[in-house]
Amino acid sequence: MSKSSNKAIGVAVAIFAAFGLAGTASAATVTATASATVLATMTIAQTQALSFGTFAGNTGGTITLTSAGARSSTGTVVFPTGSAAAVGKFSVTGTGTNTFGISYVDGSLTGAGSPMALAVSGVASNPTVGTLSGGAASFDVGGILTVGSNQAAGTYNGTYTVTVDYN
Repeated sequence: MSKSSNKAIGVAVAIFAAFGLAGTASAATVTATASATVLATMTIAQTQALSFGTFAGNTGGTITLTSAGARSSTGTVVFPTGSAAAVGKFSVTGTGTNTFGISYVDGSLTGAGSPMALAVSGVASNPTVGTLSGGAASFDVGGILTVGSNQAAGTYNGTYTVTVDYN
């Protein structure tokens, strides 16, 4: 290579070193903004207990209480005159007009005799979704109570779980 070629290459290297690579000479940078909105944590409260009322169990069966309050029985379970049932009532709070899912975990009632299974999950009339209006909503829950053969007389109490969360 000649001295003049080496000199030309040296000048080119010096120019690139002084001004950077050709591709970065036109680069631009911007600082962008970002935001997020955090929804208020949902709350749920039971405003009325689920009650299957008074009944005679005889040789057993089931009691079905729909979320609309209709009560029926299978087997030999009978309701005496004046026996009233009550759906479980719940109030929910959250943000705006968002929708939410509702899930259930079954429970049982315990008392003087054998525990009675309480099904709330899978009960067709129970809602599985809801919509907030102004940050609030309410819904009703029914269940199916399984009464044993010759269930011992007495008062039975228990729990089940209801969970709500934004969709």
